[in-house]
Amino acid sequence: MFIGCDTGGTFTDFVMFCPRHPERGLQTLKLSSTPDDPGRAVLEGVERLGRGVAPEFINHATTVATNALLESQGGRVAFFVTEGFGDMLWLGRGHRQNLYALAPTRVEPPLSRQDTFEVPERIQADGSVLRKLDKSGLAELVKGLDKDVQAVAVCLLHSSVNPTHELMLAEALKNDFQVYCSHQTAPGSGEYERGTTTVLAAYLSPKVRAYIQRLADNLSQSGLMIVHSAGGLLTPGEAQENPHRIALSGPAAGLRGALSVGRECGQLNLVTLDMGGTSTDVALLADGELPYSWQTNLEGFPLRAPTLEIHTIGAGGGSIAYGEETGLLRVGPRSAGAVPGPVCYGRGGEQPAVTDALCFNGFLPKTLGDERLLLDREASARALSSLGEELDLEVFQVADGVLEIAANHLAGAVRKVTTAKGYNPASFTLFPFGGAGPLLACAVAENLEMDTILVPEGAGVLSAWGALTAPWEREWSRTVPVQLRQESDSWRPLVAELRGEAEEELGDVSDCSWQVLLERRYAGQGETLVATPEVDFHELHKRRYGFSRSDCEIQTVAVRVRAQRLPLQGLQRPDPVTETKELESQLIRYGQREYTARVFSEVSGELKVDGPALFFKPSSTLFLAPGWTLETLPGGHHLLRRGAS
Repeated sequence: MFIGCDTGGTFTDFVMFCPRHPERGLQTLKLSSTPDDPGRAVLEGVERLGRGVAPEFINHATTVATNALLESQGGRVAFFVTEGFGDMLWLGRGHRQNLYALAPTRVEPPLSRQDTFEVPERIQADGSVLRKLDKSGLAELVKGLDKDVQAVAVCLLHSSVNPTHELMLAEALKNDFQVYCSHQTAPGSGEYERGTTTVLAAYLSPKVRAYIQRLADNLSQSGLMIVHSAGGLLTPGEAQENPHRIALSGPAAGLRGALSVGRECGQLNLVTLDMGGTSTDVALLADGELPYSWQTNLEGFPLRAPTLEIHTIGAGGGSIAYGEETGLLRVGPRSAGAVPGPVCYGRGGEQPAVTDALCFNGFLPKTLGDERLLLDREASARALSSLGEELDLEVFQVADGVLEIAANHLAGAVRKVTTAKGYNPASFTLFPFGGAGPLLACAVAENLEMDTILVPEGAGVLSAWGALTAPWEREWSRTVPVQLRQESDSWRPLVAELRGEAEEELGDVSDCSWQVLLERRYAGQGETLVATPEVDFHELHKRRYGFSRSDCEIQTVAVRVRAQRLPLQGLQRPDPVTETKELESQLIRYGQREYTARVFSEVSGELKVDGPALFFKPSSTLFLAPGWTLETLPGGHHLLRRGAS
């Protein structure tokens, strides 16, 4: 048995496939998340699917690192820097997060200034030692650390070129503390970015290590792997050593699943819309490739690690609707989460959420998910009506307004990854998934003048499928010395060194695929672009920034070598084992009008339906709006076209 698992803010999703019994198809499970102990839902789901039998593989996408940062639940960190650079994290860069803020604020680093220690040493940009680190003083430095410190981050000047002093510090500290060195955690130039990344790794370490260790102990008979932020897999040990690399684990698994389905259906240009209960993740997949990035922003901090370019907004099925003092209706970013959840869940929620508006307008079944959660439409009506009294609106006006605002939020997020980067969203296919994505997909597409939507089979658990199909992936990188950056072939010897280092670490590499990546820029630039050596840098720069400078010298700043290995070779998504089943029609309200929609609980084979229609699946609900036509594709996926009938 192979199991993929994705923990979200509201639900924890599972898919299971047994190659020896492909006739059973892909088995799915959706459980309410357990925020007080995320691992509890994971272990319960594995137990229910395996029925006492340990699965061979479990690939897990998790939000534990992100939640630890959001909820300020990381560990106490000590930070060692070169003398004179103690204020580095507090000064940061000159960028302003909000350009027009009259009183701009900074995000405070997750450590106190008193836990920052300046080390008398100095290495220059070319790697030469200007001021040697005095070993005799290291013992005093170690004694100065409070015993409550749980991890240590070390970021010394130019350590990516010469890590000698960082290694000396690590040697002195390793017996008493978990140590993270910047030349290993976030190699590359730029002390501020290396520093924040290393501190985040140390800060997240206690929470992530304990979580993964508990899972590994309880699933010791299975091959547990953790999805990282670039959509690949890490072993539990690798994830514990690099906790910062799993910060975007769940969204990255969703993109891996979208890529798999898109290639299967011949749709290589997708805008993904992953709408769950708490948030929505949006990304652009152009030409069938994942949107790789080597630096992202995590809650205001630059994070240097392989990631996928994903834009997240606080808009999900659990987003709470409320009225401002001005009398305006607002939706999100506050969420009802898994507990208490929307009012219609009957778990103690009092403020109406997007799900309540969907329930009141007739878009949801009477029971939801594998837990057969009974939805209380009357409770939603009361909550929406109470909000309407505050705003002097009828209950149906509140419900319509909530859904319209939610759809506008989602459309705005799509524009962030398309229009804002020079792409026309109308030339892409919208790819909605997550529990709520397919419900609002038509409204979002109409807002953006998009004519095609691809809804995957098992949309509500697609991130779990993406986790299951992800490859194991590692990178090794090396900074090119300043004096060699203008030499066109200076990177080639470094590739050989990195490949040798990787093979020595991995042992047998016969089943690995390899890729070389160069981090390049024009001379004088601060920002870099990463691509394979074969990619023309001038063309790449023009595509990204709108211009190129063929007369400028190109510098190679760093070299990366990536290894990939597929643990589950040849895993193919099985066709769904279902039969088309049409239920009694349902009255819905869409676009301030009422319609009678056809309702299907299962769909198989060739089917073509004109909207309005509802498709109730165990993991999600799909709404086909008036003016749209749905056609079933091989594999159970659905292609929606506007005005195609």
